[in-house]
Amino acid sequence: MNERLAFRTGLLRQLLVASAVASAACGDSGSGSGTGGGGGGGESAAGGGGESAAGGETAAGGGGESAAGGQGGAGGQGGAGGQMAAGGSNAGGQGGMAGAGGSSGSGMNDVERCFFGAPPCPPAAEAVNVFGSCTDQLELVTEWISGPTEVNGTCCYQVNVSAPNAGECAAIGRPFMVENQARVASLRTGDRRWEAAGLTPVVAGLTPELRAQLGREWAHDAAYEHASIASFGKLALELLVFGAPADLIERTHRAAADEIRHAQAGFALASSYLGQPVGPSTLPEAARLVLAGSLEELAAAAVREGCCGETLAALVADAQRDAASDPVVREVLTQIAAEEAEHAALSYSVVAWAIATGGESVRTAAHRAFIESAHNLEQACANAEQNGPVSQNETLRAHGRLSAQEALRERLRGMREVVAPAMAQLLGEAS
Repeated sequence: MNERLAFRTGLLRQLLVASAVASAACGDSGSGSGTGGGGGGGESAAGGGGESAAGGETAAGGGGESAAGGQGGAGGQGGAGGQMAAGGSNAGGQGGMAGAGGSSGSGMNDVERCFFGAPPCPPAAEAVNVFGSCTDQLELVTEWISGPTEVNGTCCYQVNVSAPNAGECAAIGRPFMVENQARVASLRTGDRRWEAAGLTPVVAGLTPELRAQLGREWAHDAAYEHASIASFGKLALELLVFGAPADLIERTHRAAADEIRHAQAGFALASSYLGQPVGPSTLPEAARLVLAGSLEELAAAAVREGCCGETLAALVADAQRDAASDPVVREVLTQIAAEEAEHAALSYSVVAWAIATGGESVRTAAHRAFIESAHNLEQACANAEQNGPVSQNETLRAHGRLSAQEALRERLRGMREVVAPAMAQLLGEAS
């Protein structure tokens, strides 16, 4: 069994155990009778791997209520994607949350969006090749209209964007959502306070252009890891509001501490590639956060941001580790993948507890959140396929960076092979 398959299989087993143990702790018999059958339960599902783990080649949602264990287990009967290959146009910002938020409403036209990057800023016609297609709010840039304007070390453009949380865009780890948008701190150079010591990748032989791109992409990831600290803080408060057991709150605080290390590692790598320190600025949106008002809302967010988002983040990090040859980068990604897997398991435990506490209405909310997340990811892959294949620079891969096409493909596979069977057990047994 290769390392990639071993990680994927182990992650699925970890999620199945998390949901089953949480259900049993809340008084469930663990029989799997529930409402959805046993699609994806037990050791056989965890060890199956391959295409069979999520119900063969069928989609993990996207079109049928059966995808998440409703009436037919993990696979369902169709879905939006089938065997559709994943494509993509975003040159940077890979990660795990595609489909985890769900784009709602319409986009906006002729708005200003700024991107981290040392001047000189590229013209609007070339910006997508430098910054990718996604904003910090996980909006998909559909048109670059004009610019740039240099503002506080960032490159700003007038653009048309999709609604926030587009399936094509992905936060790294658990996003910090305020007013239905992912929020991150802006980045600034000259700040070493968020660097982990001793993490210095090999930069000899890299062109200035490649070093700049690697620095931007690692700084982008680190900013989302930094925001995840706030996200787990929010979750801890919500668990206290609804009377969650001490174990869940303790694990939530440990996850926040993990995210501090992830952010420090990411900023250290980014600083090495850029040749100057980079770190987060302020996160003023944290003052505007609103806690979940019901168990249904809490469970739905946990499905989108954790059960889907962090599971897929762990799988993408493992794929990045597999592609990387730089030993420092591999070490960082090995730790991130393992700890994101633990965070995903925490989310399954949270949802299982919420269902056991709140009953069928919470289960329905969790089920709907999964179906929407899976559908959004399938649709993003369908849209991205129309752009055709995107070439990947092998030097970037050696330093742990996947193309957006590769990352999107990993997320789609993870949704089908890992998230779908785990959600089938969670929604079928947690009661």
